[in-house]
Order: sequence, then C-alpha cells, then structure tokens
Amino acid sequence: MKFPNKLFDYKESVLSDCIVIMNCKLEEISILDLYALCKKNASGIQGFYDALDVLYALEKIKYNEETRRISSVK
Repeated sequence: MKFPNKLFDYKESVLSDCIVIMNCKLEEISILDLYALCKKNASGIQGFYDALDVLYALEKIKYNEETRRISSVK
C-alpha cells in the first residue's frame, strides 16, 4: 500500500484511488462493476483493492456478504 511521501506522489498513492472510488455513485454495486466504472481513473487493480481496504477500515463503505455487493456509508 502506497501512501504519499518523498518517494510516492499523491497521484500514485492509495489516497487518490480512495477519492476516485468515493466519487463514483455507490448505492449497491458489485466490486467488479465498481472497478469497471473507476478503472480509467484508478492506478491499477492492486491500488483499487488497497483503496477498498482503506475505505472499509475507515467505515466509508460496507460489504454485504450475502449479496456480495458494497455500498457507501454517508
């Protein structure tokens, strides 16, 4: 997981991918569909999954195991 510092610019960090995900309209969407919406602005699949981990840890998104969908928490 990359955080902004002397070696990594903000655009290369996980924080920029978090912003990309949060700007997408998250009502109830599968992870694959969300990646399809965000992939042109995300830094890659690994950065995308790292950003999902950060957002889940900060309780900004919820994951429903039964439906296998994520949703935003306001």
